[in-house]
Amino acid sequence: MDAIKIENSKATVKNVTFNNPSSEDESNESIGSQFMNICIGDSEIQIIDPNVDDQTHEECIASGHTENECQFKVIYDNQCQIVISVVWIIAGHPIPFLSKAVVVVNTSNKESLNFSLEGDQMIQAIFTVKIVELREKTQEEIKQEQKDNKELWGKYHPQEINSQFHSISKNDEELPRDEDGFIIWPVEGHTSVPFKVNAEIQQRNKATFIMKDYSWLDSRKYWYGVHISNNGIIFSGKQGLENEPVQLEVIVEEGEQFLNFENIAEQDQSGKDDESQQEESGVEDKTQQEESGVEDKTQQEDQIPQISEKYRFP
Repeated sequence: MDAIKIENSKATVKNVTFNNPSSEDESNESIGSQFMNICIGDSEIQIIDPNVDDQTHEECIASGHTENECQFKVIYDNQCQIVISVVWIIAGHPIPFLSKAVVVVNTSNKESLNFSLEGDQMIQAIFTVKIVELREKTQEEIKQEQKDNKELWGKYHPQEINSQFHSISKNDEELPRDEDGFIIWPVEGHTSVPFKVNAEIQQRNKATFIMKDYSWLDSRKYWYGVHISNNGIIFSGKQGLENEPVQLEVIVEEGEQFLNFENIAEQDQSGKDDESQQEESGVEDKTQQEESGVEDKTQQEDQIPQISEKYRFP
């Protein structure tokens, strides 16, 4: 038998030979192929007198393998109960580590949040992702984002009605706005953070998942972190360390409520200040030009040769 999967059920397996992955399987990008059995949910599995690759545990040790090599490989979560006879050791789960986490936000799509993760030693069976709040953004970070998003302001506010108000483009879903015209976010009843979600392993070093629910995301105020787990129990991040989440990079393709903009009145005042400075600069330039013209004229007059009295005609 190559593998069995038990999910929310009970099973007894007796006198069965399990086959370890072949060298071809082990070279596969999915590290999950190295595990023969999966037990998840409210399950119980009893394994009696198993053989691995036609060997008992004693025969495995006698053939020159170490205890670590003579292990019974099974993936299980914290709900599954495993009972195994004789002296086979249940192999531990490899600890995954995460190096990069990105989410692309597009509220115009049904699949609004598209996550991609990069790391290593990820196992498909019960691979779990945990999203946490990392910290609040600093005022300096918010101001920098406001500067970076100046060009995007026109996308959501394409027309300037007067110096104090800009027309606001409508989203597919009308959202409440504050007195400054910004979308009030998050809305009441939003999903709370932290939370867990399952993801699909593309390769042992890449995983992806999508979410329709973006009510929890408040990227105007917070940075978020990501942990990953192969068993839903131990969550790791940077270099496979616990309590070391990787900061989530948020890329907004569509979604005004996730972007920081300068206050409308401040933008208008800034525009007025720029115009005033330009006008003042223009007046100064004109004055300088006039003064320069007078000086040039005076200098030219000073440079005209003076005719001696004796050469003057009456």
